[in-house]
Order: sequence, then structure tokens, then C-alpha cells
Amino acid sequence: MALSKINTNQIVDGAVATADIADGLITTAKLADGAVTTAKITDGNISTAKLADDAVTTAKVNPAQTDITSVGTLTALNVSGDIELDGGDFVFNNSGASKDFRIEGDTFSNLFICDGSEDDIGMGLTPTFTSGNGVHLADDFKIGFGAGGNSRPDFQLGYTSSTDRLSLACGFGADDADVQITTGGKIGLGSVGGGAISHNIQIKDNAPEIMMEETGSGGSKRISMGVTSSGTPFINAEQSGGIIDVNLSGDHIARFHNDGIIGQNSDSNSGAQLTAKALGTSNTASQSLILEHETNHFDGTSSYIIARFSSFNRFLVFSNGSTFNASNTYGNISDERLKTDIVDAKSQWDDLKNLKVRNFKKYDTGDLVQLGVVAQEVEKVSPSLIQEVAPSVADVEHNSDFGSIYKDGDDIPEGKKIGDVNEKEKVKAIKYSVLYMKAIKALQEAMERIETLEDKVEALEKS
Repeated sequence: MALSKINTNQIVDGAVATADIADGLITTAKLADGAVTTAKITDGNISTAKLADDAVTTAKVNPAQTDITSVGTLTALNVSGDIELDGGDFVFNNSGASKDFRIEGDTFSNLFICDGSEDDIGMGLTPTFTSGNGVHLADDFKIGFGAGGNSRPDFQLGYTSSTDRLSLACGFGADDADVQITTGGKIGLGSVGGGAISHNIQIKDNAPEIMMEETGSGGSKRISMGVTSSGTPFINAEQSGGIIDVNLSGDHIARFHNDGIIGQNSDSNSGAQLTAKALGTSNTASQSLILEHETNHFDGTSSYIIARFSSFNRFLVFSNGSTFNASNTYGNISDERLKTDIVDAKSQWDDLKNLKVRNFKKYDTGDLVQLGVVAQEVEKVSPSLIQEVAPSVADVEHNSDFGSIYKDGDDIPEGKKIGDVNEKEKVKAIKYSVLYMKAIKALQEAMERIETLEDKVEALEKS
């Protein structure tokens, strides 16, 4: 007798055993919708051999059914309760189909998404890569590393939308970024925060320092540079062998030595060993080299300049301005081939006769009594002997006729700063080397007069 549709009322709990069912006997036509429940099947009674292909469909299984041991391939599954998976391998998309896998959160619909068609993974958004494959995080999502503490991992890496930068926070004490990379490839380190990163590498911190170390030369060689906590920039090379070399355009142009020597590391005499040059200025008062002494010794016990060969001094400039050299010579380029309009100088007799030679003291040389002339008096006799120079800060502080010192709140012009001289008048200086030449000319004139008088005396004596 053929079977009609079987419903749940027609099967006694546990009544159907595997021995009672011929292989392939049960088909969809034989089962009423919702007929199969756990109560109607003794554990292990119905095996796959007893089910015709596609015999059990979602319509044939009671919605309350919770234990499925083997039903072939499911084309769709909607589950509202919990799912437990235990035993064996668990593979999504084992056939490699172009399908997405997505996990939703309470805020993000794409909290986790596996883009099967592009082989990319997204967190917080659908991943987008122009080329290649990877993991794409949404704005302000972070990847954490380390066990951490204080409800934070040891490291947090992610894109910060408020600064438009990739940020790395180090340590679990705070979320503030310690390393930032802009979309232009510039790197900010330390407490840059949301401030501008205007350099390729920019460090902002208390006492920041960069150190480089070389280990392949038979011993560590280190150099560091930074700014102290008090705000002083520095370069430190305590293990450099006492030397720092400077190379420009492939040429070695300078060496800093731990004895305080700066010079070119070359025995070649094809060029200057040390050159000071003022570059890129249109200011007629620009200065190329300034040597400043911290202590003002009027007695010449300190030196501004010492030029020597080995242990032999060749040229000295002392703190009181005195200058000495080993050869007792100084001069001027005087080759005839470099000169034009050569004529005899006019008489200097009257100029020399009218000059007043004085003794005096200057405000900046203490009690030293000097011998010389006064510029204003010389100017009345021979104006060409006067040269005007800019007043120093000390000159202005000594005599306000020369000007004042710029202070906070003043209208300070471009190129000047607080503490510079606001010049009103120049300081008058004497061209003593020219005065000496005038004295030579006057001496020649005196010699001529003496010789003339001697000839007259000799003639009178003979008469």
C-alpha cells in the first residue's frame, strides 16, 4: 500500500527506526510541511541513505527544530537565535564564489566585511583599493597592539579624521598621538597635536633629540642634535673621535675638532682654509665676521685673535684693541700697474702744523691715558682723515647723541630687532694710516727746508 503524506500526528515519538525505512524511501511528497521534529526521530535512526535527494526542505522541518546533523547543502539560512558550531573545520565560501561576508554592529552596518569579489577586508566601511589587496579601516578606527592597561592597548594605530593624519599612540596612558604622518608624507613626532607639520620630519617635545649611531667601524660613533629643556639648540658628538667633518657638493670644506679648532681638512694651498662670507644681503652695513669677548679686559690680558704657526705667534689682537705682529709690518697693495692718475701730493705742512696732539681717556678703556688726536678737531683741518662708523650699543648707552636702543613697543623697521641700535648719528673715526703718510710728506718738506737753511748757513760761514 502506498504512503500518503505523513504529518506529526501520525508518527509516535521515537516510533520510526532506520530498519523500518527502505533506502531512498522518504521523499518530499511523503512528508507533510513541518512534519520532521526532533521528537519524531530517534537519535541516529534516519541516515542519509533513507532520504531521497532533496527530500528534506525548509518546509518539511518544523521551525522549532534545533538539531541538524546532516542535511546536505543549504542555499539559504535565516536564524534569529544563537548558533553554536562545534567540531570539524568551519569555512566560509569554500567554493570560492564571488560573495561578500559581513558582520554588523549596533552603529556600523559594515563593522566587518569581507569583499569576496575584490578579496579585500573592510572594518567600518566597504573596502576600496585601486590596486592590490588589503585591510581598509574607516575614519577613526584603530588597530591595537599589546595587552596594555587603563582600558587601552599598548599601541593604537589608525587614521584620525580631525587632523587628516595617520596616528600612532604609544603607551596606554592616553590616546594622544606620539607619531603622525600627513597625507603629504611629512612626519610629526612628540607633542605636535593638531598643529601644523611644515617640515619633512618635525619634532615637538620637551628636550627633543635625534641620535645617529654607526657600528661598522670597530666601535660605536654617535652624533645627536636637539634642543635642551631650557631652549638651547645643540649638536653633540661625544663618540665621534673628537671630529665633525662638513662636506658640501662632495668636497670637504670644514672640520670641527674637540680642541675648538675649525678648519678645512686639507693640506692643499689651492684655496683658503677658512672663509667667512656674508651672503644674500643688500644691507650696506652687513658684517661678515664678529668676534665677541665675554670679559672686557682693558689691560690686554685676553686675546681676541691669535694667529700662530706651531708654538710661534704671528699675529695678535688683544681685548683692549692692541694689535701686534711678528714682522712689524703692515701695508697696502701698491703696485703701479694697479694705479692711475699718479701725481705728487700737495703740501701737508699746514695740515700737520694745525693738528693738535692730545692726551685723553676713553670710556671703554678705563684709566688708560692715550696719545692721539680728536676726530672733531682733525675734521676742521683735514676732513679726508675722518671716517664715520655705526655706533655700538655701548656707544649709545654712553652718549644718547648717537641714538637709542630698540625696545618692546617701538616701531622697529625690517632687519632690526629689540636690543639693536636705533641710529641717529655716526661715530667719527681717524684714518691714522693716512695721517702717517701726511706726516711723511710734511717731514720731506721739513727736510727740504732744513737742507736749504744748511746751504745758506754754509754760504754765510764761507763769506
